[in-house]
Amino acid sequence: MNRNKKIITISIISVLFGILLITGLTYAFIKANVLGNNEDITGSFTNVKIDYTDDSSISGSNILPGWTQTKTMTISNPGETTVYNLNFNNLINTFETGYLMYTVTSNDGGCNVSKTSIPYVITEPSTRLICSNTILTGDVHTYTITIEYVKYDSSGNELNHTPDMGKTFSGFIELGEPKNTLYRKIITDNTPQSDYGVSFAYTSNGIRGCEWNFSTQSMINCETNEQYITNGLYYTTDLTKTENGKHVFYFRGEVENNYLVFANYCWRIVRTVEDGSVRLR
Repeated sequence: MNRNKKIITISIISVLFGILLITGLTYAFIKANVLGNNEDITGSFTNVKIDYTDDSSISGSNILPGWTQTKTMTISNPGETTVYNLNFNNLINTFETGYLMYTVTSNDGGCNVSKTSIPYVITEPSTRLICSNTILTGDVHTYTITIEYVKYDSSGNELNHTPDMGKTFSGFIELGEPKNTLYRKIITDNTPQSDYGVSFAYTSNGIRGCEWNFSTQSMINCETNEQYITNGLYYTTDLTKTENGKHVFYFRGEVENNYLVFANYCWRIVRTVEDGSVRLR
């Protein structure tokens, strides 16, 4: 192995059990923390900005079943492609039933969260993750977050809200910097390129139409077009082919910085997965 190739050493925090066999290659799925200095990663996050239609606070007094509160905001990124968290900050929620719920909606690349109970926090105010998302250079994500004290179950029957009498709820919806995961390291160590103009009829070195000549034991009739040479980290632009409208980032062509040492083996990073994990081979 070329010793000049960049090696990323990681410590594993979660292993998704199971190995998938695809086209003769074995891929392991992992989530990892990157060891070492995180200053470069932190710098990529500093340009991300959140703007509220009103303010960041969420709270309610004399909340009755059926009560709702809606917050709208935009998250913009004039800097490099990076990752951000959307958090509940200084959250206090003593509602016991789990009927105080939130929904996150975004139609322009932000994350979406179906109806979920707000975390139960009865001691000191805490920070709880709403969702984590990647934002490309120049992108703006618009969010609508709805807080609802659910009155009826899925069958239309009124729920028992008695345990929630006298309870309190307050907090803020704010931007947060995510942990230094391998997923984030991949994005911030590279300059992701759109695959909109990539022709997959050509190989990454701009060749197509080759035939194998058994007599000469070589490829013949190859068509070469330098316009279609592609190298580096790319992201999917057709989000109809990915889960939950998420970008997938993948390496293509002659790449030297996607090597990774794990369990005393040298792996290559192939691509990211929509859930924030990473695929290796």
